[in-house]
Amino acid sequence: MREIIAPDGPIMQFFAKILDMVIVSILFTVACLPVITIGCALTSLYYTVVKSIYHGEGQAVKAFVHCFKENFKQGMGVGILCVLVASLMFGNLYLVVTMDLGNVGMIFGALFLAILITLFVLMSYGFPLLSRFEVTVGRLLLSSFQMSVLHGGVTFRLAVMEIMLFAGMAFAFYTFPPLVILWPGLLGYAQAKVLEPVLQTYCSEASLSKEE
Repeated sequence: MREIIAPDGPIMQFFAKILDMVIVSILFTVACLPVITIGCALTSLYYTVVKSIYHGEGQAVKAFVHCFKENFKQGMGVGILCVLVASLMFGNLYLVVTMDLGNVGMIFGALFLAILITLFVLMSYGFPLLSRFEVTVGRLLLSSFQMSVLHGGVTFRLAVMEIMLFAGMAFAFYTFPPLVILWPGLLGYAQAKVLEPVLQTYCSEASLSKEE
């Protein structure tokens, strides 16, 4: 019994991870407030979850701030680009749904939806990659696309997991809103469980991997 409730026992380690998820989620939410820093926040979220929760190394606050500073310029640029494209596509979809455009509307609606899905797939790979490698924006987008195709099974699992988490967040918002505070941390942790085995293989091969 003492081993179970010891500081390094499974129960205490579990609650320590929950606490770290809350801390990371709060940091992520605050970092997203200016909107233009969403890319930096997503990059830092993944980096911090992997380092502090997935691997259990270092302090969450220190890791988040370090990654945020290191990837500020590039993360902000990629984040702004993603926000602009997503806003444009959502706006176009709204127009297609509200306006009676017939078959033409269905074609354009399918196109805008496909672009949105592609964008979210690229984001799911792109920000984790940015947290680990020194790459240009063009190379980042190309690598994200290539990895999403080469690792189709991982991409599918990632998409299903993210859809389930979004649905869970919506359910929690209407049933017990305080649970929403865990959502960013859970999202980062779930991403890490799926993506880390893949990224580790690239880290061992690449010479441009950022120092952990």
